[in-house]
Amino acid sequence: MRNFTCIILLLISGISAQAFSILSEDLNVNLETDVLPAVPDEEKQALIDLYNATGGANWINNTNWLSDAPVSEWYGIAVEDEHVVGVRLNSNNLVGTLPESINELDRVTYFYAGSNMLSGVLLDMSALTSLADLYLSYNNYSFVDLVPNYESLSEISRLQLSPQKSTGADELIEGIMGETYTFMASEVDGEQVEYQWYILKKGFSYENTNEIIPNETSTELILSNITEDDLDTYICVATSESIPGFEIWSPTFELTGSVSETEKLALIAVYNATNGDDWINNTNWLTEEPIRNWYGVKVSGNKVVEVDLSFNNLTGSLPSEIGDLEYLEFLRFLE
Repeated sequence: MRNFTCIILLLISGISAQAFSILSEDLNVNLETDVLPAVPDEEKQALIDLYNATGGANWINNTNWLSDAPVSEWYGIAVEDEHVVGVRLNSNNLVGTLPESINELDRVTYFYAGSNMLSGVLLDMSALTSLADLYLSYNNYSFVDLVPNYESLSEISRLQLSPQKSTGADELIEGIMGETYTFMASEVDGEQVEYQWYILKKGFSYENTNEIIPNETSTELILSNITEDDLDTYICVATSESIPGFEIWSPTFELTGSVSETEKLALIAVYNATNGDDWINNTNWLTEEPIRNWYGVKVSGNKVVEVDLSFNNLTGSLPSEIGDLEYLEFLRFLE
């Protein structure tokens, strides 16, 4: 808050000097006005460079960026004491390379830009001495992008770079019993790169909790004469001794099939026991749509692996049939 004194001068014909003096004193007023401080030009320019370098015009949310609004009102930016102290742009369709001028944000304590499509050699950020949290997982960085400055990055207190994604689209394939399927993952740039195939499992951290497929250590996976048990989601993970513990994940390859009648009936029991007709969102429930299209349900292959119906006006008690969802990895009913 800043206080200003405003003196209004009235030039009115015929008013005496004495009267004008009294009037001018009476019109002295204090105005309390909100004035948002401006960040230094170099910090604002660093953000503008970030916007331009990562396709800001195509971000999911770019509210107020490059506008006349104070930087503190730019989406994802936190400002304290006239300096940028935080950047939060996760899952926002950033595509490109972080610009060198990011190092002008020397008061930043956290920088979150995970789950985007960032790539290119990752900067040496040792100049950002206040930076304690750097989260860049689920982008498109390769081993060669990280090796040059990894030593300086590793000094950051809470650093999360793994896993990364290799480029390419996930594949969804309807599995036909008895057929053979071949999945190919792209080779990853880097030295001493090794590969391992997994069955994808939902984890509750950034660690690899997937189920390893023994002896499948190339970029190719062949599933011959498949059965119901092979209907699942597969992924190839690349590692390198150059950055221990760092992983690059391929796109997923999912062989799909129909969910069992037992699991479908368990979901229907949940719907009926929790007044599904009154849910905020019950899209496709109890319809002939595939179970994977029922709101809040995630299927891997032919198995229900996730049910998340949080904040959806569920009332009542969960039925015992929920125990029939034997492959369930994640269940959430927050209200």
